[in-house]
Amino acid sequence: MLGLRVVRADDGGKPTARAILVRNTLRLVDGLPILYLVGFITMLATPTRQRVGDLAASTVVGKA
Repeated sequence: MLGLRVVRADDGGKPTARAILVRNTLRLVDGLPILYLVGFITMLATPTRQRVGDLAASTVVGKA
């Protein structure tokens, strides 16, 4: 819909089922009021603007 896709950070391939599970489980960190700030700071601190779930799952979001 927005022309974005999630890929593996190392080679741009399709993420594994484990990576998708980790990424989406850590979405809670980004959604909780106090932890939202942690996620925001993490995004600002990484050169590729990755959120906590993407860092843990070794994924990035890019244009499709």
